[in-house]
Amino acid sequence: MTSKYRDDDASRLRLAVARISRHLRAVDVSSALTPTQASLLSTVVRGGRLGLSELSALEGLAQQNLHRRMVAETEKAREIVASHGLDP
Repeated sequence: MTSKYRDDDASRLRLAVARISRHLRAVDVSSALTPTQASLLSTVVRGGRLGLSELSALEGLAQQNLHRRMVAETEKAREIVASHGLDP
């Protein structure tokens, strides 16, 4: 089967994506969200109400890993809120 793409198209695309990713990380240093959190949020915004299994499947993450990350980040957020004397 012949392809309409040249052999080096995948390599060039990979390089371009890596450069864009590097640039976005540098620009978004002050973001409160990690790249994984931003991706999860984007998926939920696009997909609406999703169960944990649906979200993990869409993100390509194991459900247990996703749950652990969500719990860890929730606990971290609670600690930050509590340390500032705010009511969660």
